[in-house]
Amino acid sequence: MIGQPVKHVHSGENSSCAVTEKGELYTWGISVYGQLGHDDDSAQQTPKRVEGLDGVKVAAAAVCYTHTLVADEDGVVWALGLRSALGLDGDPDVASQDDVYKPTPVPILRVRARTSPDVLPFRR
Repeated sequence: MIGQPVKHVHSGENSSCAVTEKGELYTWGISVYGQLGHDDDSAQQTPKRVEGLDGVKVAAAAVCYTHTLVADEDGVVWALGLRSALGLDGDPDVASQDDVYKPTPVPILRVRARTSPDVLPFRR
C-alpha cells in the first residue's frame, strides 16, 4: 500500500481499513471475528490487501468491532466478521461457521451512487 493514493479510510474500535484509488481494500488491526478478511482471526499490524476481493473494485468500506461492510462499484455489499451481526444467519449460500472470514456478498443489500462516485450511501 505504500505509495498508493487512498480515496477512502475508516477506523473502528480496534481495526481500520483503506480503499485505494485502484479500488483495492486494505485492512489492519484486531480481527476477533475475521472481520479483516484475511481468512483468519489473526491481528494484522500493518495494512494488508484483502485478497478475497481480487477482481472487485471497492468503492467504500466500514469496520467495527465485530464486522466489516464493503461496497463495490457495482453496488454489491460484501460482509466479513461475526455472522449474527451481518444478517447472514440462515443464508444457505454462506458456510455454516459462526464467523465469516472471506468477503461474502449480502444479496439483500445494494448501494447506489450519489453525485460523488466515492460516496455510496446504504439504501433501506
